[in-house]
Amino acid sequence: MSTDEPGGAFPYAAPEQPVCQVCAGAPAARMAVRHHQGLIVFVLFRKRAGRFCRVCGTAVFRQGMTRTLWQGWWNPLSALLFNPLTLLLNLRVRATLTSLSEPGDDLSGTRLSPGKPLLRRPMALLGLVPTLGVLCFLVLLAVNIVRTS
Repeated sequence: MSTDEPGGAFPYAAPEQPVCQVCAGAPAARMAVRHHQGLIVFVLFRKRAGRFCRVCGTAVFRQGMTRTLWQGWWNPLSALLFNPLTLLLNLRVRATLTSLSEPGDDLSGTRLSPGKPLLRRPMALLGLVPTLGVLCFLVLLAVNIVRTS
C-alpha cells in the first residue's frame, strides 16, 4: 500500500481520508509552506511540501513564516518583490490550515509541536521592522507619484 494514497499505510485512518505525513493524523491537506531568504547578493527559495494535519501544518507554517520574516529582507529585490509574495502565498496555507479540524490522538508520538504563536517569536517580531519599512516606502512612493501627476 502506498503512503501517497488517502489512508496510506495507516490502518487506523479512514480509507478515503488523507493522513498527515508526519504524525498520521487525520484530516490532512496537501500544502506547501515557503521560506525565502534574501541574502545581500543572492536569494534562496525553499519549500516544504506535503500532507499535514492542522497541528503539524501549523508548526511548519510558523517555522517557515518566522524564517521568512527575519531572513527575507536583506536584498533589495527580495524586500520589494519576493518576500511579500512569499508571505502572501504562506497566508493561503494558513487559510487551508484553519479549515481543517483538529486531528485525533497522536498514535505514533511524532506530532510536531506548534510552539509559540507567530507574533510571540522574537525573530518574527524583528522581521516586522523591515516589513513596516517597506510598506512605508511603498506608501511614500505612491503619494509622490500622485503628487507629481
